[in-house]
Amino acid sequence: MNASTDMGNVSHLVPSFHGAFIIPAGPEISAHNPGFAACAGTDEAHVAALTCAKGMAMLALRILVDDDLARRAREDFEVRDE
Repeated sequence: MNASTDMGNVSHLVPSFHGAFIIPAGPEISAHNPGFAACAGTDEAHVAALTCAKGMAMLALRILVDDDLARRAREDFEVRDE
């Protein structure tokens, strides 16, 4: 899969997270077409979106309440920036 985003520019300045998840679709279906839009409207896609959202929310909560984890993430970011 190939994709692009301008978020890469932001991630050079601040720690960033760009989550992605799979929407169940056949191999002949690619993003940004009506077939993908139809797949995104299914119950299976809804479950995938909610599962991903819960995982991202839990990660955000851990960073907010665990000062040591937040500090280590910041240190890791700063080391990669050197």
